[in-house]
Amino acid sequence: MLTKVSFLFVKQKEFTIIPVPLHESRLRSRGYNQAELIARLVAERASVPLDSSSLRRVRPTAQQAKLKIMNERQQNVSGAFRWVAPAAPKRVFLVDDVFTTGATMQECAGSIKAAGAEEVIGFALAHG
Repeated sequence: MLTKVSFLFVKQKEFTIIPVPLHESRLRSRGYNQAELIARLVAERASVPLDSSSLRRVRPTAQQAKLKIMNERQQNVSGAFRWVAPAAPKRVFLVDDVFTTGATMQECAGSIKAAGAEEVIGFALAHG
């Protein structure tokens, strides 16, 4: 879990907190995005901005946890994320609920960096 030192690091480096987005259809069926709930908490505790609208999941994907092979996970999320704002913040703290192979984080980070971010650091609450 994030400690006071971690929150201080996020604040001093002037990160913007960005949750890994759900596709709108999954968000409607679930009713919430657990990564966004975690990201809100981190942003509040570190007193840094939260941006939960600029990174979008532009197509539905299968749940990564149900895919067992790394290659399948990479293909599943390939091209699934797009930065939709004019430019990304300089430093991004990307938040997800579970980290398994890193395919989702890598795909999101690639979209954020392509939009101009200099640094993207990933954080997940659990490893699975």
